[in-house]
Amino acid sequence: MSVATRDDYAWIRHSSLGLAEGYYLTLADGISPQEFLARIGSELQDRADGIQGLRDWEEAFFDSGRYHDELLVGVAAVEGMGGAWAMGLATDSCIGVFDELMVPLSAGCRVITHGRNVNAVDLFRWYEDGELRTHFEPLFPTDRVGSDPDALAEEMRGAGFNLSDQPGHEGHTAATFALAERLTGVRITEALLSTSIYWPGCVEIPDL
Repeated sequence: MSVATRDDYAWIRHSSLGLAEGYYLTLADGISPQEFLARIGSELQDRADGIQGLRDWEEAFFDSGRYHDELLVGVAAVEGMGGAWAMGLATDSCIGVFDELMVPLSAGCRVITHGRNVNAVDLFRWYEDGELRTHFEPLFPTDRVGSDPDALAEEMRGAGFNLSDQPGHEGHTAATFALAERLTGVRITEALLSTSIYWPGCVEIPDL
């Protein structure tokens, strides 16, 4: 069981990867990158070597104008709690905001998805076998919804969230990564993100 805290992810603030400005990360238990993409309705594309290869894909994707209708995500195989996990990463599009994608992705497994954009609009979601258990914005960790909104309170405090009546915002992104690690066992590092082999896929944006 991971006991990660926000101190373990202090590197994010100064990382050359730019995660403090924006990222979207989704972790799915016990499935391959190919299965991840199939579950969200995406065809497998050619591989991308490392995060720079994935960003090259993103640049071509945006240049094509497809971002008006589709979302891009790169999925890599990683190790976590219980063995294999699939890690979906994007810097400019977020599949995690759509129940239409996360519910089928989480069939029979756990899915943790979180992210933020350049305006600090952020989210954290925990799905279990097609059910949204907990959703909150890391900037406002006391305002939670879902079928079991208080289930993560102890882990949130351990990760570094302030759940008092006057929560502070310091280190909330690092605490978000720490909470995800506590629930998945996947330790996110600069090296992991930089060197993983990603399988990009595109999926049509669900109707809102």
